[in-house]
Amino acid sequence: MPGIIDLAKVWDFLRNGKLVSLMLGHLTVDSYVGVIPVLYPLLIGRFHLTLATVGLVSLAYTGTAAISQPLFGVIADRYGTHFTGYSLVWTALTFALVGFVPTFPLLLVLACASGLGSGAFHPFGALDVRALLPASRRSLGMSIYVTAGTVGVALGPLIGIGVLWLFGVRGTGLLLIPGIATGVYLLWRVRGRTRPRATGVKAAVAASGPVPVFALAMVIAVMMSRSWTVGVFQAFTPTWYRQLGYGPEFYGPLVTTLVLASAVGTVGCGSLADRYGRRTVILATPVFSI
Repeated sequence: MPGIIDLAKVWDFLRNGKLVSLMLGHLTVDSYVGVIPVLYPLLIGRFHLTLATVGLVSLAYTGTAAISQPLFGVIADRYGTHFTGYSLVWTALTFALVGFVPTFPLLLVLACASGLGSGAFHPFGALDVRALLPASRRSLGMSIYVTAGTVGVALGPLIGIGVLWLFGVRGTGLLLIPGIATGVYLLWRVRGRTRPRATGVKAAVAASGPVPVFALAMVIAVMMSRSWTVGVFQAFTPTWYRQLGYGPEFYGPLVTTLVLASAVGTVGCGSLADRYGRRTVILATPVFSI
């Protein structure tokens, strides 16, 4: 019986330079999400915050990113995905300024602005990846792309701990470097992409008939429940263990381990979806989560 993850298909994906550049972009943009939780202990002391108020930072970033994605999806369908690299650069620039803000309200503004860049990157990048993948390998390919983002979230705490330990909260300025470098590389690598790709996807969606509202609502509900649980663990684990007396050398790798476990599951489920169908995998995974 073949393994859960088809390594030959994974290798084919990794040989496509444009797909790899989009994967690196996804890894980089989501690494900023992973840095946020390890910032909390420093922000609590700097702005005299409670757990409730510090949670507003996560809400500002992730909430803005989530709410804005449908809007950017419409923009991608209408105008194409020319802004994928620019959205990554914007995210890096605004996030790098987080360590320099003098007030908490301004911190929330920057968190929203950075989340806006993340919200733009995800539909743009996903549309690019989908257009580059053959139908027979779309589930696995998309799962690898998504896993790159999960790995970025997992690496974020380790990157954040290293930077903050060496330079303090203003070390966020150094986080501009990977975002700018990856964004520029992405712009160069996918420079041949044109608007007809997005138009073709839009036409295919229109030809497929009306949107199954109930099925879509159920998928959204599953995703919300998963994101809610994972988000709480990821956001407050560093602060909780800091209050228990543990140092960043403990809670940073702990958060990374939690997220990496999710990444392994993402790739495995993508391959299983190609083999047994997406519906079967979606129905089975909540049961195994219990």
